[in-house]
Amino acid sequence: MTDSARPCAYTDLPFPRPEPEYNAKRMRDLAPFAIALAQLTDARRTELAAQRVVSHAFEQAVHAWRTPELVAVRHLLGAISLHP
Repeated sequence: MTDSARPCAYTDLPFPRPEPEYNAKRMRDLAPFAIALAQLTDARRTELAAQRVVSHAFEQAVHAWRTPELVAVRHLLGAISLHP
């Protein structure tokens, strides 16, 4: 019998194979997040909510600034500022 004709060495094992025994998995310590969440005050929540509103308004302004109508105005203003 040649080497290529040998049967598979693992045909007698169960399928699916069980997960091997190892200890490489680390437990995640989420305590710092729990502490930070516990220290979150209503004043800080209000401050963060206000920042989200400002951020959303800024995103809307950027989107509006990219509309075709305003792009044309920006190009026109750019051309005017180039020729004093």
